[in-house]
Amino acid sequence: MPNEFTVLEYYNLKRRYDTSVRKVIDKTLRDTGNKRHKILKFDALIKNVPCPQCKKTEPVRFESTANQLKIRCPNKKCKISNVTIPRRRVTNIFDEFDRVADICNTFKEAVVKIKLDLFFKYIDESKAITEFSSIKKQLSKVSAELIDLTGKMELIVNNNDEFVKLKEEYEIFINEMSGLIKEERGNITTLMEFHIDKIMPIVKQMREMKYKYNYLEDEKGVEVKNNNLDKLLYLRQKIYSLEDSEIILD
Repeated sequence: MPNEFTVLEYYNLKRRYDTSVRKVIDKTLRDTGNKRHKILKFDALIKNVPCPQCKKTEPVRFESTANQLKIRCPNKKCKISNVTIPRRRVTNIFDEFDRVADICNTFKEAVVKIKLDLFFKYIDESKAITEFSSIKKQLSKVSAELIDLTGKMELIVNNNDEFVKLKEEYEIFINEMSGLIKEERGNITTLMEFHIDKIMPIVKQMREMKYKYNYLEDEKGVEVKNNNLDKLLYLRQKIYSLEDSEIILD
């Protein structure tokens, strides 16, 4: 069948399916039965995890290789019954950063060695200058690559500049609220309104920047929108996903 799905859609479908699987795991772990009972319960529940596309309770397979992403739903009528998505050559940005940093350090060590060899007269000045010029060009190129990777990592993990601005604004509001409390210029209603109108929106923005997803769910795995504290709730957070740290090599 013609490919209708992108790499991003693959990861979105996989995330939805993995979320359903995680709910089954959590439900099994909360069961008070013995180990065998939990295994039997898990086997029974996992068979009922729905396909994220057709919603039928079929075990969907997500596969990732160096060149392809594959989705296989046993329901032949499902749009993801046989999906193959070609992928470009990628690497994890943190692995790439370590690789480039090692190369950069190797060149730096080579520069130090040349300087020491020249100092102890193991090589003459003309040879030292030639070798130094060659290494300097390579070191400059690798250092620029390292700076570029550092910037990309900050965008993925920190959203640094915007986050710092929000944090500064947050601290200003906190100090202002502390001042109202110390000077007793605000009654409870005023302080609550200040907290809701000024502080809570910034906290929400900061939280959304730091987490890929962030929500509460109940024991049944249903997302909770209100602040109902009468029942046991579970906080689901993830700072960023593994696919977010992938960069294209070619």
